[in-house]
Amino acid sequence: MSDKKTNQQQNIPAVILICFFLSGLLGLTYEIIWIRKLGLIFGTTVVAMTTVLAAFFGGLAAGSYIFGRISDRLKNPIQAYAVLELLISIFAFFFPVILILAGKFYSLFYPYLSENFIVLNVTRFILFAALLVLPTTMMGATLPLVSRFFIRSPEYAGGRFGILYAVNTFGAVAGAFFCGFYCIRTLGVDTSNHFAAILNAVVALTAYWQSRQLILPAETASLSEPPPKDDGGKVNGARKSPFFIPVCFFLSGFASIGYEIIWTRYVSLPLSNTRYTYTIILTVFLLGTAIGSILFASFFDKVKNKIRFFGCLEIGIGISAFLLVPLVYLAGAKVQYSLFAFEFLICAVLMLIPTVLMGAAFPIVIKIMTASSGRIGCSTGTCYAVNTLGCISGALVTGFLLIPFLGIRLSLNVIVAVNLLAGFYCLLKDAMNVNKKWIFNAIIAVVSIGAVLLIHASIHVRIPEDFLTTLKNPAENITLTRECLENTVWETVNPSNQQHSLWVNRTVLGRTLAMEPYRVPPQIIAGHIPMLLHHGDLKKVLGICLGTGQTFGSILAYDIDTMDIVELSKTIIGLACTDFKDVNRDLGNNARVHLIAEDGRNFVAHTKNNYDVITLEPPPPEEAGIVNLYSAEFYQLCGKRLNKNGILSQWLPIHSTSPDDTKRIIKTFVSVFPNSVLWYNTADLILLGFNGGIAIDAEKMQALLSNPGIAKDLSVSYIGSNLPDMLPAPGADFSADSAGNTNLTGIKNFLA
Repeated sequence: MSDKKTNQQQNIPAVILICFFLSGLLGLTYEIIWIRKLGLIFGTTVVAMTTVLAAFFGGLAAGSYIFGRISDRLKNPIQAYAVLELLISIFAFFFPVILILAGKFYSLFYPYLSENFIVLNVTRFILFAALLVLPTTMMGATLPLVSRFFIRSPEYAGGRFGILYAVNTFGAVAGAFFCGFYCIRTLGVDTSNHFAAILNAVVALTAYWQSRQLILPAETASLSEPPPKDDGGKVNGARKSPFFIPVCFFLSGFASIGYEIIWTRYVSLPLSNTRYTYTIILTVFLLGTAIGSILFASFFDKVKNKIRFFGCLEIGIGISAFLLVPLVYLAGAKVQYSLFAFEFLICAVLMLIPTVLMGAAFPIVIKIMTASSGRIGCSTGTCYAVNTLGCISGALVTGFLLIPFLGIRLSLNVIVAVNLLAGFYCLLKDAMNVNKKWIFNAIIAVVSIGAVLLIHASIHVRIPEDFLTTLKNPAENITLTRECLENTVWETVNPSNQQHSLWVNRTVLGRTLAMEPYRVPPQIIAGHIPMLLHHGDLKKVLGICLGTGQTFGSILAYDIDTMDIVELSKTIIGLACTDFKDVNRDLGNNARVHLIAEDGRNFVAHTKNNYDVITLEPPPPEEAGIVNLYSAEFYQLCGKRLNKNGILSQWLPIHSTSPDDTKRIIKTFVSVFPNSVLWYNTADLILLGFNGGIAIDAEKMQALLSNPGIAKDLSVSYIGSNLPDMLPAPGADFSADSAGNTNLTGIKNFLA
């Protein structure tokens, strides 16, 4: 008997633990890289990205469930794990090529689907599922397979699974950190993907080589069948796990991803919402989960009442999240730092306690389930699948229902209530089955919740208004705040001059006319510049990033046939068409304007339309997801969509872009558009790329300036009475010389 027990506790080779650590690292690396690549093909709208995640995690759930049942019948689960890792490696290596083919297939149908929101996203989901179902199913299979070998007896299921889960999650922490902060920035997306695929092959071959010595002993075969029940309905002397445990674990997954989404939106305001913010959040989230799993590993198999312990964990998650949010928000709002370490500190204070408790929940549930069924692989796979399905549901409900309709604060309260419901239900059912003192426990629960609510009420904080107040001018009043799918949109008004501003998170998208002389918003002039410089027949315009719509309103003064305007946020489209219609020529009711709620890069990549002018005013490139509108690839896509003599005009926000980034953007732009002009008016830069030579048609410009609408917009320019002297002579040549310089002094002064 002692020999058998020793075999049941046999240590797993360290090389397999290293391989499983690398599996976690590579899994997160693939997730980050593949989602980024898919975003370039299918767009970065919230709907598109949520659909990607649903397909990704759906495959993980399917793989864990299917292979969880298969693993209990395998004599060498490590060998199966190695084969799956090799298949993942092969798929990952060819994923960029597969994605290119999928993108071409998608482009064939995009023009016919883009007008129908439901059909477009159903089509996207089908494509995502087809692309991701094979690799993600194999990824989901790895945990139950390795668990089947590592856990030889239900007696040690909790502690051993806690160690195994921690090793894999620490790997995921490393993957999130190094991929997000180093690999993509240094190596690029495709190189990082190929490097990960090669490393994955090394992991697979190493595990396969080691698996020849890791065949399960014969006595573990009994774990492949359900253990016998005694007359009292018990399994091996333990009470059978009730059905409510998987249900509560589903709710736990629902709440955990709900917190992640809310925390991401929550910290994107006090912290700079850069492309690194989500990486910081994901790293801290996974780190807390891994710490919780390893911290309680020695405790999981010793605790007597595991259902009560699980219930207390869920309650602890809810209460800690409920109390920490306002405290951290106040700190973030009052202490204005953009240091990297400070952002990590804020996220750690906010997230570590709840995520540590989350990390302890998974192993204790595995312990409960394996104690009742005895089937290691099946229990692990089923629990992982149930929790993952909860994560998918939490992402959909939180992202599409709670935040848009309730806002950040109330959404958090709903998620907290889900944790408390799962936790107190476990305590109640346990009390009713064990000591019948459920009424006493219920009273204690009510008193505890009341105390927490009193503490919470004493912390006076308004989310997000308290932080938004620190961003605006003291003379401005916040008149509107909306928590929409993509971000926080808000408006301010300055009572002294009636200046009306539109904001997204920390960025001003546009301001209306001020009362002072010559204080015209740059958007109006930015709309006129490419229209005046264009020579030839000008009929079709594409605008990207709507903002207040003043740029596109100025374009409507010209004799164009159509103008397509692509904006990511439906909320911004609605506000521009209502609250700013007086300054954008009521573009929402203009028959020539087609408003499209879509990712701008995705539209340019897949539309079949060509344009005479493409103009865009994106937020600063540091903001998450916006960098795609400053890349050489995007400029090349725009070049393909320009007609002959077409112009690409891009506003460059130098007030929020570093000098080095400004130089890199200009260099990238010029590399795609060698015939280009940099326009500067002491406050803003406009990049103008010409699909053809640079030439000024002075006679056409004189005719355009006789248009009352155009003349009114440009009346703030310093034209005076010497306009004829400032305009170039008819037929003047403004093409670039051998050094790349252009003689545009006159027109620069004209529209300065």
